[in-house]
This record gives sequence, C-alpha cells and structure tokens, in this order.
Amino acid sequence: MAIITEEEEETKTIDPPGSKESTMKNPKPQSQSPFPFWFYFTIIFSLGTLFFVSLSLYSSQNDPRSWFLSLPPALRQHYSDGRTIKVQVNPDESPIEVFVAESGPIQAENVIIVHGLGLSSYAFREMIQSLGSKGIHGVAIDLPGNGFSDKSLVVVGGDREIGFVGRVKEVYGLIQEKGVFWAFDQMVETGDLPYEEIIKLQNSKRRSLKAIELGSEETARVLGQVIDTLGLSPVHLVLHDSALGLASNWVSRM
Repeated sequence: MAIITEEEEETKTIDPPGSKESTMKNPKPQSQSPFPFWFYFTIIFSLGTLFFVSLSLYSSQNDPRSWFLSLPPALRQHYSDGRTIKVQVNPDESPIEVFVAESGPIQAENVIIVHGLGLSSYAFREMIQSLGSKGIHGVAIDLPGNGFSDKSLVVVGGDREIGFVGRVKEVYGLIQEKGVFWAFDQMVETGDLPYEEIIKLQNSKRRSLKAIELGSEETARVLGQVIDTLGLSPVHLVLHDSALGLASNWVSRM
C-alpha cells in the first residue's frame, strides 16, 4: 500500500526594498574618506622637509667657507685684499683678530683711517685705493666688534646659568676626570663634601662668549698694536665721527 504525501511548498517572502532586513542583507558600499591619507601624507612630507633643512644647516655650519661664500662679491674682494692681526685688548683676556685693509707702497708716507660708529673699513676702501694710487700707504682697520674683526671673545670660567643639560654634562665630565667615588672619598677623609672644589672645577671648564666692548683705553691698545705690527710709525691718523672720542686716549699719549 503506497502512501502519498504532499510537501508543503515553502512560502517565499519578498521584503520590500526599503525594509530593515533588505538593508541588512544588501549593505551599500561605503566610500572611504580621503582625510586620513592626506593627513599622514602631510605629516610625512613635513618631517622629511624638516630633516633635509636641518641637514643642510648642519653641513653649512661645519663648512668654514660658508660664511665667506655667502658674502656679496664686493665684500669678498675686500676681505681677500686685507689681512688680520692678533691684538691683546685686555691683559687678562685672550687675543682677538683685527681686520686691516691696505693700499699703496709700504715704504711711503702712512695714513691710517679709523671708522666711526656703525661703519667699517669697507666704507673707506675707495679712499685708501685713491691714496695708494698717489703713492701714499693707506690703511683702514675694523675696530673690534665691527666689520671682519672679532665681535666676541671666549671667556673661561664664570657662574653663568647653563641649564639642566649643561649641569648633567659637567657632572659627567667631572666623573670621567676624578672618578665615580672621588667626592665620597673626599667626604670620608675630611668629613665634609668638597662642594667648593666641585664648583671651582666646574667653573674652570666653562666656556662662554662675551661681546667685545671698546672704550678709549681699549681703542688705544688696539691702535698701538696695529701700528707697531705694521710698522706704520710715524703715521697720519684720520678719525671719522665717533672714532675721535675712542682714539683720544691714544692721541694724548703721542
């Protein structure tokens, strides 16, 4: 005996296009925002630019010719035609360099020109060339702090503020020189921390730049040493503007 059964047809439900289930089954492709790409691109490009700029600045600082090559052609020529002389401004300070420009025969009559405030030997280059063409030995100098002469000098010692990083470097250098347990050994021997000796050692190793300040006495020393070094005596002295007050001390000695 055969049994015939009917299978119930599966009822298929069709969701309307705007229903929630239809949206979940067929998600719409989302467009990605271009903002993250441009953000990271800008950051990477900025860091790369900063790196190359810093590298170029570092290489130019290590190149001693960079400052000379950056000068205008006329200034480069003026510097090439002159020379520098070592002078001692103050007895307790290191010597500095003074720039001197010359023109004309050395054995002829000598004229030295001292510039005033805000000028340098470059302002009188045509004057000394004119003197040289007439057979007179013309000399123009850059007073310290002006032109191509030194504008600062290295000062050893002092209690200037150097910051946290500077303190760490000083302590590290002291440990390298004296040893790790030097201060402890001193404290055991004397019963006291050698604070004054530590400060003295630190100050003796400090180097700082000090701007050169000229008065009448300092200018007299500079002029005297330049004239003696170049063998200009006897000499005609031409003073421009404020140089009259600066060179008055030297003039009164003659």
